[in-house]
Amino acid sequence: MAEKALGHGAAARTALDRCLAAAPAYPEALNERALLHLADRASGPAIAALEACLKAAPRFAEAHNNLGLALTDHGALDRAVDSFRQALALRPDYPEALNNLAIALLRLGRPWPAAAQLRQALTLRPDFFDAENNLAIALKDLGEIEAAIEAFRRALALDPSAAAVLAQCIYQQARINDWSAAETFAPRRETLGIEGEEVPPFSLLSFDDSPERNLARARLWAARRFTAGEPLPARPKAPGEKIRIGYFSAEFHEHPVMRLAVRLFELHDPAAFEIEAFSYGNGPAGPFADRLRRAFGRFHDIRDLSDQDAAALARSRGLDIAIDLTGYTLRARTGILAARAAPVQISFLGYPGSMGAPFIDYLVADRRLIPEEARAAYDECLILMPDTYQPRDDTTRPSALPGSLPSALPSALPSALPSALPGAMPGTLPAPIDSSAARSAARARHGLPPEGFVFCSFNDPYKIARSDIALWLDLLREIEGSVLWLYTAHPSSEHALRAAATQAGIAPERLITTGKAPYETYLDRLSAADLFLDTAIYGAGATAGDALAAGLPVLTRRGRGYPARMAASLLEAAGLPELVTDTAEQYAARARLLARDATALETLRTRLAASNAPGGPFDPERYTRTFEAALSEAHRRAATGAPPADIAP
Repeated sequence: MAEKALGHGAAARTALDRCLAAAPAYPEALNERALLHLADRASGPAIAALEACLKAAPRFAEAHNNLGLALTDHGALDRAVDSFRQALALRPDYPEALNNLAIALLRLGRPWPAAAQLRQALTLRPDFFDAENNLAIALKDLGEIEAAIEAFRRALALDPSAAAVLAQCIYQQARINDWSAAETFAPRRETLGIEGEEVPPFSLLSFDDSPERNLARARLWAARRFTAGEPLPARPKAPGEKIRIGYFSAEFHEHPVMRLAVRLFELHDPAAFEIEAFSYGNGPAGPFADRLRRAFGRFHDIRDLSDQDAAALARSRGLDIAIDLTGYTLRARTGILAARAAPVQISFLGYPGSMGAPFIDYLVADRRLIPEEARAAYDECLILMPDTYQPRDDTTRPSALPGSLPSALPSALPSALPSALPGAMPGTLPAPIDSSAARSAARARHGLPPEGFVFCSFNDPYKIARSDIALWLDLLREIEGSVLWLYTAHPSSEHALRAAATQAGIAPERLITTGKAPYETYLDRLSAADLFLDTAIYGAGATAGDALAAGLPVLTRRGRGYPARMAASLLEAAGLPELVTDTAEQYAARARLLARDATALETLRTRLAASNAPGGPFDPERYTRTFEAALSEAHRRAATGAPPADIAP
């Protein structure tokens, strides 16, 4: 193995081939051959070599460990767990096998036993960087965020240059509103994940409103992590032949992306499209998950398949288009798309930005989300939806919305309020409907004070920057009797937010926090508030859509990148551009005006209700037909040999 040690891969392969030709069952040679296959990401040949090795030497602990690695890479996780346990039965003091067993358990969604294996590995080898990093991941999956942060910091002490660990640590700090994370990131803004080691691109989106830097991080991640297969030829369709679409996700259950997309799935034209789901997640069962399954002609559970085998299954199904709904978020399986699941591959909804990957052909967006001046920061060709990038499910909206319009809408509604938002509006609108009773009842249901203005922000805590909370607390100081209603997912997050309020001189009872709730309860919460305050760098996407569907106006500050423009896209599509601001000063001034002018706010609700009406910009049928037209054009281009190009259906 001298050639391998010297980095002479080709020479090492030649030497192994000669050795195995002379002694086909030589265990050490078969084990080394398998390691070379693993280096080439060829898990199938590696498994075959290791099975032959273990047939000749069944007590070869290292070969059992390596077989576990090959099976993990291949997606056969249960078999991998068995192999690692066999290695440990033969050699209990084997920290590498403990670490590898933990990785397989994590991929199986079993963080508690994974953490136990990793702690044992660290007992055997306290300076084991990989085990410390994986322990942090296990603790994060268990919801023990503070312990996870400490484990990430211990890993960084072992390897201060570990950029990916730093990025993950920063993100976990943001999840509990530890704003020192932004200060850690600031001096490395220009280089972290852009030079040197790649980092998970999603982890830094809430810290950096630069689509150019976020693209650079995504490009490096894609280049280092994935080897793209050859593009697939597309086949023209005979008259009447359906286009086959595969939707790929880990989240075919109760999840924000699925709440947006479920009606799109249901409304696909069965005469023209055949849709199939490819699921690699293990989310909870329930009525909504059942509804999702019913929307698809076929539902494939591909959790136990390798990326290559999952892509092969998709190809065997004759997919024309693969649509990735996960992107670089948690539990992503981007390698399936890298292995080429279909001739046309599209990123949609799951990841707010460019994936920087040559195997993704299109990104679904709109001209407000990605304006022409930012076009170069997105590698994909764009499917530019005419209203907004975001679909909507119109079947689960609250039955009674505050400020809703009667069924007969007036024929003329003003397109925008004057910039000063006066209390007296032009006579084209009917008198605002008195919805105070409905909101009072909703307030009582959710423990809100009966009087005073209710600001809310139900964005995930990691999106809330120190500057966001400071601005919101200033609003509380200026608007007498107002309260701020926030979503918190962890006690440490609530503690940090309350500490910020106390430091700003705001009485603790004016900060109201709430946790997770069933979807219908969450929608009812939205109907109880007066104004949704969006975050600046990474704003509301699905949550903004839910708020508008529930009749709650959203105030946003538009930034440069996709994550900072999602609410702006929705608001401008709704005909409410005055709720889109460009500076912190404009944002604060508009919030003060709306908090002090009940008539102007009620008029906004009335106009919002009009935009929610059937046939409007958020009509699911309208969205689906437009989306299908774009998919048909993407397929037509591929089938005629034309390269991908921006599509504006």
